[in-house]
Amino acid sequence: MVSGSQNFDENGQIVTTHAAFGKFIKHEVYIVNWREPKNNFLWNSGSETTPIKTPNDPCPTGWRVPTKTELNKLEQTDYVSREWTTENGINGCRFTDIVSSNSLFLPAAGYRFYRNGSLGDVGIYGSYWSSTPGNTSAYGFYFGNDFSSVDDGTLAYGFSVRCVAEQ
Repeated sequence: MVSGSQNFDENGQIVTTHAAFGKFIKHEVYIVNWREPKNNFLWNSGSETTPIKTPNDPCPTGWRVPTKTELNKLEQTDYVSREWTTENGINGCRFTDIVSSNSLFLPAAGYRFYRNGSLGDVGIYGSYWSSTPGNTSAYGFYFGNDFSSVDDGTLAYGFSVRCVAEQ
């Protein structure tokens, strides 16, 4: 975390000489997307059923950001059970495939607020991006102790990414 006034310019932005320069853009008014014009294909140049990783995808080689369709599978309670739990001192949710017993733990990592980069709801909610564009932004997977959903989210927020293996 950057602290101290010598790290910020007169507009509250991180100075160009600081190692964190370019990593977060502070903004005082509500915005939906940092990019104008919007580009729906920065993480997936394919489709929901046949995703194609792009050079902008933040996942390492062999991995990619999941699609909305893939994240929706975590919502299918006929096939997946969910349990709010704590692992290694981290609150989160374990999603388990009822048939195969394969499971996935997602930490309740919260989010970064678009206005100042502060962390919100850490340990209470999880917010994870998909590579699927939405009506105004992109779809994300959201969960807490007693809910989970896949909804359109505002790209200006900093959400987690849980990479999946490329096929």
